[in-house]
Amino acid sequence: MYKFLFFIIYCLLSFIGCEKQISSNRSEQGVKIFKNVYSTPLRGNRLTVSDSLGIPSDIEHINITENSDAFAIITDITIVPPLHFVNLTDDKYITGIGREGRGPGEFLNPHTLFSFSKDSILVLDPNNNRLTKVILTNENHLKHLHNAEPEIINLKFHGLPLNAFPLKNDTYVATGLIRDKDNKFISILNSNGTEKELTGTPPEISQEVPVNKKQVARKSTSTSNNKGDKFAVGFSFTDIIQIYNYKGEVLETIKGPIQSELNFNKNKSGNFTLSDDNISAYIDLASTSNYLYALYSGKKIYSSNSNFGNLIFIFDWKGNLIKSFELDRQIFSITVDKQDSVLYGIDPSSLEPGIYQYNLSF
Repeated sequence: MYKFLFFIIYCLLSFIGCEKQISSNRSEQGVKIFKNVYSTPLRGNRLTVSDSLGIPSDIEHINITENSDAFAIITDITIVPPLHFVNLTDDKYITGIGREGRGPGEFLNPHTLFSFSKDSILVLDPNNNRLTKVILTNENHLKHLHNAEPEIINLKFHGLPLNAFPLKNDTYVATGLIRDKDNKFISILNSNGTEKELTGTPPEISQEVPVNKKQVARKSTSTSNNKGDKFAVGFSFTDIIQIYNYKGEVLETIKGPIQSELNFNKNKSGNFTLSDDNISAYIDLASTSNYLYALYSGKKIYSSNSNFGNLIFIFDWKGNLIKSFELDRQIFSITVDKQDSVLYGIDPSSLEPGIYQYNLSF
């Protein structure tokens, strides 16, 4: 009897402790901090359509109509083809999109995707330095994209874009490797792709570190909510997420779970490198109108698989931690359906690479 009572008390205390960890948001000088977070284990299901892919890298969920099946566009590292269009609900392959090259409808390195509207998607190709709009409801457009004259936005700013997407007021935001003496790392663009202004408040780095090293250290991933009035930036080498409004003004800063700082080593020749104690932090961000989803690594930057993660932190757009999940595998990119009920992750490198589906409950 006593053993049973002890077991019940232990379970209750464990549950209370976990709940306390989940709600471990606290503010410190305007920064929301979380740590010691309990992560709920989550098992995924590999979709069989994965067998039709080459080496997938990025994924973007799409609902073409309000009550339609769930679809997705997936980028492919092999560029054969550059993009895949799949039905997630039926677990079926629809078609490949585009081909390798520099012409219209061609891609050299399709890097990130953004669901532009219910029937189209924006594809960022950093090597061509442009955004291409792909209409998904036009079969001829998809099969012969190089002849379809898709809408293209050439990006004109000093840097290498790694994420780009539209905001409200007919503007775009681009984040990536932006070289600027004033340490700005976000470019607000006009509708034609020309730079409107540089903004952003990056993590502090010593003044003696050269600008080219700073831009690499401030590498980030980003996403925006469906309204385009807010966007978020998660840093790759320090566990900080910032939430901005469409004007590029910081609304919230989130630190956690390790609260790491950027550290550099200086060799005898005077060259700077990121030191071994730095971590690989936020790998990818995804979002809906309600929540921000962050894929987190936490591994040392020079360890194996440091650019993969299996922790998912979910925040509201005020920067409050809502839930944390621990996935059953290391993944590289994520997307979420608009109902916040299913997360899809890309595993490009294991013995069973492909798309993995995770059912969410929180």
